[in-house]
Amino acid sequence: MCAGEEMPWMVNKFGGTSVASAEAMRMVKDIVMGQVETRGDAGKMAVVVSAMGGKPKVTDLLLNSVALAAAGNREGSEAVLTSIRAKHSQAIELLGLPAEDSERIQAVVESDLSDIRVLLKAVHLMRHEDGKMRELVSGFGEVWSSQILCALLNKNSEGRRFCFLNARRVLIVADPPEGEAMSTSPGPEIDWDESLSRLGEFLSSEEAKSCPTGIVITGFVASTKAGVATTLQRDGSDYSASIFGKLLQASAVQIWTDVDGVLSADPRKVPEAKVLPEVSFNEAVELAYFGAKVIHPKTMQPAVTAGIPILIKNTFNPAFPGTRIFTSSTATKDRRRCICGFSTMDNIALLNLEGMGMAGHPGVAARLFGALQRVGISVILISQASSEHSISVAIEVAGAAAAKKVTEEAFAVEIRSETVAVDVISPCCIVAAIGDGMSHTTGVSGRFFEALGSASINVLAIAQGCSERNISCVVEQRQSAKALRAVHAAFLLSHLTVSVGVVGTGTIGASLLGMLVEQREVLRTQFHLDLQIRAMLLSGTPINLARWNDSLNAPPGVEEEREGMRGLGANPCDYDDGANGRGDTGCAQPLDVPAFVDFVKSDHLPHSVIVDCSTADGATSDHASWLSLGLHVVSSNKLASGGALGSYHELLKARDTSPASYHYETTVGGALPVVTTLQNLRSAGDEVLRIEGVLSAFLSYIFNRISPGPDCSGGGGGGGGKQHKEPVAFSKACWEAAEQGLMDLGDVVKDLGCEDQRRVLLILGREMGLELEESDVKLEPVLDVSNEVGGSETVARVSALDAEMKRRVEAARGAGKVLRYVIKVECNGANGREEATAGIREVEMSHPYAGLKGAAFCVMYQTKRMGESAPMVLQGPMGGPETVASGLLADLLRVCTSLGARDRGHGHLMKSASSAGLAGASRS
Repeated sequence: MCAGEEMPWMVNKFGGTSVASAEAMRMVKDIVMGQVETRGDAGKMAVVVSAMGGKPKVTDLLLNSVALAAAGNREGSEAVLTSIRAKHSQAIELLGLPAEDSERIQAVVESDLSDIRVLLKAVHLMRHEDGKMRELVSGFGEVWSSQILCALLNKNSEGRRFCFLNARRVLIVADPPEGEAMSTSPGPEIDWDESLSRLGEFLSSEEAKSCPTGIVITGFVASTKAGVATTLQRDGSDYSASIFGKLLQASAVQIWTDVDGVLSADPRKVPEAKVLPEVSFNEAVELAYFGAKVIHPKTMQPAVTAGIPILIKNTFNPAFPGTRIFTSSTATKDRRRCICGFSTMDNIALLNLEGMGMAGHPGVAARLFGALQRVGISVILISQASSEHSISVAIEVAGAAAAKKVTEEAFAVEIRSETVAVDVISPCCIVAAIGDGMSHTTGVSGRFFEALGSASINVLAIAQGCSERNISCVVEQRQSAKALRAVHAAFLLSHLTVSVGVVGTGTIGASLLGMLVEQREVLRTQFHLDLQIRAMLLSGTPINLARWNDSLNAPPGVEEEREGMRGLGANPCDYDDGANGRGDTGCAQPLDVPAFVDFVKSDHLPHSVIVDCSTADGATSDHASWLSLGLHVVSSNKLASGGALGSYHELLKARDTSPASYHYETTVGGALPVVTTLQNLRSAGDEVLRIEGVLSAFLSYIFNRISPGPDCSGGGGGGGGKQHKEPVAFSKACWEAAEQGLMDLGDVVKDLGCEDQRRVLLILGREMGLELEESDVKLEPVLDVSNEVGGSETVARVSALDAEMKRRVEAARGAGKVLRYVIKVECNGANGREEATAGIREVEMSHPYAGLKGAAFCVMYQTKRMGESAPMVLQGPMGGPETVASGLLADLLRVCTSLGARDRGHGHLMKSASSAGLAGASRS
C-alpha cells in the first residue's frame, strides 16, 4: 500500500470519448459517484482522465497546431487554438460549474494557450517540429479535461470530495538518450522508486487529506528526473491508469471506453462477434498484437506484474459487465471453449525467400533479418520450412518494396546463380486464433485449418507460438472477412453463416423459402446456423423472406424501392420449378446467371450454396460451373444428372475435382432417401442388380385413383390425404392431381408425356454404374405429346383417354390386378444386357404397388445379397412441392453439417419448460 495507505484504492480511467462533451462527462460523474456510494468507506477512488475526444480529438488538434506552425501557417495554428478554447469553454458552460471553479479553469486554459502560442512562435521561426516541443504541447489536453471533471465531481457532492493531481508532479520517467526525444525512443522507462516516493509525499500532504474521496489524475503526461515535461506516448492514458494502479496497489483498474469490452473478433468483419467476459493477460497481449481493439500490451504490464485485474467497460453502457483481464490462466482451463478470440491484421506483404541454395548453409536467416533490420523493417510473422528451402516473413505492405530490394541485394550472388529467388505477395492478411486453452486441447489446429479449407481459402504461410497460445496464418486480404467468419464459427463463437442462392421461384421454391422462414430460429438455436438467402432476386442484403414474392411480382422499379433489389430476377420462362402455372408473366428482370453466382459467392461470407429448384435446361453445365467455383449445390433439377451422358460425365468430373459438395436426393424420391439408399448399398460392397418402383407423385396418385387397390380406406400404402374406394375417370384424376399441386395445371399434357421418368431412370441407372444414354430408355408415355396442344385441346385430349383407361382398368381387375406406372432399371435384362423401362403395368393385388394410396411411392432394390424373392422395399408418401422442398432443406442442412454446423439436439429447448409444466405433463 502506497505511503502508509490502509484502505484499497480503485482506479478508474476514462478515455477521450468518455469526456468528449458535457453530456459524456455527466455520465462519467454518475458512474464514479455510483461506485463511491457502493464502496462506501471500503477505499478511495483514483480517476485517470484523457484529453477531450470527439472529432477531432484535442490531442490531435494540439499536435496539428505544432505541425501548422512548423509549416509557416501561423493563421492556421491560431485557428486551431481558438477551436480548442471554444471546445473547453462550451463544456464548462454546459456543465454549470460553480463560478469560482469555472473562472479558475478558464484562466488556466487561457494561460496555457498563451504559453503554447509562445512555443509555436519559436516553432514557426525554426520551421522545425522539435520532438520535445511536441511532447510538451500534446499533454495540455489532459490537464484541462481532468480539472473540469474534478470540478464536476465536487459539484453538489454532499461531503464527497476529489482533488486534482497533475501526474507530472509525481510520475517520473528516465531521461531519453542524449539528443533523442521521448517520442522517438522505444518507450519511457518508469522510475518506480522516485514515483512512489513523490506520490507518497502528495498523499501525505494536507491537500490530499482534505479530499477523502479520492483524486483526479491527468493521464498521458509525466516528467523526467530533470523536470522536463514529457508524455507516455501511445495509449499513454491507459498506461497511466495501470501505473497508478501499481503505485497505489489498487484492487482493480477499470478502463472506461466506448465499447462493451474485448470482442471475440472485429465486429466490422464478424457482426456476430461477442464480448468476452474474461481473458488472461497473455491472451490480451496476443489479441492486441494482431490488431484487436484492446488496451496496448505495454499498458497492461504494470498491472500484470502487480497481479491487479483490469476491467474494460463502456461509459455509455455502464450496466454491462464488460471484460475482465486477469493474471492467472486457471479460469481459462475451465472455459467451454479453448479459443477466446480471433484477430486479423490487414495490409500485410509476404516476403518469400526460397531456393536450393539455402539448404545446409548457416547464416541465411541472419542475413535476411539483418538486411531487413538495416532499413528499419519490423517482421510480424515468420514461417520456415523444415527442409531449409524457404523462409517467409510477413511485413507491412508499406515496406514491401524496400524489403524486397534490400533482400535481393543481400542475396545477389545466389540470385545470379539462380539458386535463390525472392518474391513478394501482397496485399495479404494475418488471421490469428488466440487462447490459453489451446495448449491442453487436441485438434485445435485441425479445426482451424479445416474451417479455412471448407471456405475455399488458400493458406500462404503458417506460424504457431511455442506457448501454443496462438495459431496464425497468412491469406489473401480479399478473403480476410471470409476467413475470420469461417474460423469464428468453427469454434462456436458465432453462428455458421452460409450464403444461399435459390434458383426457381415456383411452388417448390416458394415452399422452400416458407420453410426457411418458419425454421430460421430453430436452425439458429439447434444448429448454430445462420442461412442468409442472399440471391433469388439479387439483393444487397439478405432477402426479406416474408416479402420475397411481393418483390418478385412487383412492377418494374418497385422491388428496388421495396427491398433494395439490384436487378436479378428468376424468369419463370427460363428458370421455373415446373409447378407455378404463371406462364411468362410476372418476371422481374432478365435472368443473369453470372451476376447471380457472383453475388452468392460473396467474399465476406465463408460458405456459399446454390439451391436449384428449377427444371431449366442447361442445368448440367451450370452445376459443373458452380462446383468449379467452389459453391455447394443442392438440386431437385432432374436434367442435371439425367441429361446427355457426355454432359453427365462433365458433371461427374466437376464433382470429383471440386472441394464443394453436390446433393441431388430430391431429383428421384423427394424427401425420401432413394438415391442415398442405393449409394449406401454399393458402399457396403453389395451389387445392385435391379431397381424398380413407382416414383412419380402425380402418376402414383392418378393410377391409385383410377385403379384403387385392396382395402383403400384402411391404413398402409404410404400415401397421405383423403382415401377413395371407388375408381374415377382418368381425366378427373388428372385434374385432382393438378389441383393438389402434383402437376403443372398449365401443362398437364406435357407431364403425361412422362419425360421426367426418363430422367429418373437415367439417374438411378448411372448411380448403379450403367452408362445409359437417353435413347437407351424404353419409355411408354401415358399420353402421346408429339403434337403440342393447349387450352380446350388439352382438356379434350386428356378426356379422350377416359374410355381407353377404363378398359385397361377393368381388364386388370378381371385378372385380379391393378394398374400402376412402374419404372425399372436392371444390369441384366431380358436380352442379357442393361435395360431401363417405364410404363403402365398390371400388378397383383398382393404386390406392394397395389396397396399404394394417394401420392405414394414404392421402390424395390434387388441386390446380390437381397434376391428377387426378398428384395429391399422402400415405401412412403411422395407428396407434392412441400415434400420436395423439405427434401431440399434436408440436403441443405447436410451441406451445413459438413461445414461445421452441429445439431445440439433438444436439450437446450428443455430450459424453457417450467417445472410446473413438466409436472403437469407427468400427471397427465
